[in-house]
Amino acid sequence: MPYPAAEIPRRLAAGSLVERFETGLIEPRDFVAEMSGVLELDIGYDRFCRIWSSIFTETLVPETMLAGLAARYRLLLLSNTNAIHFEGLRESHAMLRHFHELCCRTR
Repeated sequence: MPYPAAEIPRRLAAGSLVERFETGLIEPRDFVAEMSGVLELDIGYDRFCRIWSSIFTETLVPETMLAGLAARYRLLLLSNTNAIHFEGLRESHAMLRHFHELCCRTR
């Protein structure tokens, strides 16, 4: 990356790219392309998504609790996160399989 970490927020603050993405006004692939341009990144979509979603490191709800609830109740998950984080969580957190339906607010 050609910029020090401290400069990244300043570069992003110059536009509304992250806000547009977080509110569903820009599609994930367009967001990654624009972000890569702003930060002069030369990485592919999948690698960017893995890095972007690497903030999720721990599970906050025990899977056994979700399994028990799912056996008795219909579980629905409504996420307020962006589309890349939502897909990353679906791939990396097996506990989400206990939900009967999943929905991301930006979709």
